[in-house]
Amino acid sequence: MDVSVIVTSYNQRALLEEAVDSVLDQTVRPDEVIVVDADSDDGSQELIEQYAESAAVPVRPLLLTEDPGIPRMRNRALETVTGDYVAILDGDDRFRPEKIERETAVLRENPDLGAVYSNVFITDQSGNRIGRRYQDRQSSGWVFPEVFRGQFGMMRSMLIDYDTFESLGFLDPEFSHYDGFEFTVKLARDHEIFYIHDPLAEYRRHPGGAAEWRQKSDELAELRKIYDKHEDALSELPDRQQAELQRYWQALLADFEASAALGNGDYASATRWYLRGLKHDRRVVFNYKKCLNSLLPQSAYNSLQKLYWRLQGDTL
Repeated sequence: MDVSVIVTSYNQRALLEEAVDSVLDQTVRPDEVIVVDADSDDGSQELIEQYAESAAVPVRPLLLTEDPGIPRMRNRALETVTGDYVAILDGDDRFRPEKIERETAVLRENPDLGAVYSNVFITDQSGNRIGRRYQDRQSSGWVFPEVFRGQFGMMRSMLIDYDTFESLGFLDPEFSHYDGFEFTVKLARDHEIFYIHDPLAEYRRHPGGAAEWRQKSDELAELRKIYDKHEDALSELPDRQQAELQRYWQALLADFEASAALGNGDYASATRWYLRGLKHDRRVVFNYKKCLNSLLPQSAYNSLQKLYWRLQGDTL
């Protein structure tokens, strides 16, 4: 069972070093590490070449002379994979040391699975843990309804059967912000997925992260396309579950419409969309985390989130 890890890189040399080291320091090392860089000019490409020359694990540089966008970067690397299973790591995130060992064990015991994924630690810019993605244990098996109900970020901690990945056409470049979510929806429609509750990856929140600079209007357009592309799968679900997911998506899209209108200074439209979202599913539009995150400085919000997890008895 050979494992390939893809690491994406763009002008984050110091964080990239942490990311690659987290892959090389696994308790069970991968069989290859492919580092794809989008024409960085901060020394990242030189660092990648140093790893290729000296790392104990084969490190293969894929140094681009342009920035084709994250989905195309990942796809170019995926086309060169030689392993049976593949994991993808953003160059500003990290794997926990036992990730490959734990996840390959699951896939070895359950060869019919399409993928396995885990919980994720959330860290601040300095890499200090401030929380977990999931407080409650997530489902395993055929989890399409749960995934389609906005379970973003699963691919961040996944180990995926490569043949399955290839059969689904890799990542769709049309979704530059939500390529991972759209792929996971495709995966969950036809394949079973296993969940490990222990965090085996770390997601870093920082000003240079992709989530910090994308526009709500762009995200809205992509989410609409994802819903339209996969809406037909709802017919496989019981009527009550269909209705629940439809209400969720109506509320989600209304929430993004409101945010996009706010970004354009159109407060009247934002209010109308916000009220429409509340009508469909108020849990999507209004929650205390969203309010605090929008009202407080990021450092204050991170501190509150860390305190919350402490009170939950999580040592992080």
